[in-house]
Amino acid sequence: MISSEINLHNYPNPFSPTDGNVVGSGSITTDGTIIYYNLKADVKQLYLEIYNLSGELIWEYDAKNADYTAGKHYIPWHGKSKDGNIVADGVYLCVLTAEDRVETCKIAVKK
Repeated sequence: MISSEINLHNYPNPFSPTDGNVVGSGSITTDGTIIYYNLKADVKQLYLEIYNLSGELIWEYDAKNADYTAGKHYIPWHGKSKDGNIVADGVYLCVLTAEDRVETCKIAVKK
């Protein structure tokens, strides 16, 4: 779901973490997918988490490195779990929490 408030989405979608293709341009490159979001105003807290459809937390962004200022931002995800293993094929839920706003989008992994 793409919200007009935060505009959370990723590209490419679906993606393969094992194909070796690098996506993006300039300083935004990854061998996985890039998660984009837009903050309408500065925030004091930001969390980005990826869950499988069973509700298990698969990966989380280290929020201490997050940019909390208004504007467009991105976070690369290499399609790996918290323990560094490549995730299984399937659909994952990307959840961004920015203070009182929670937005979700679906990310598809296809190897």
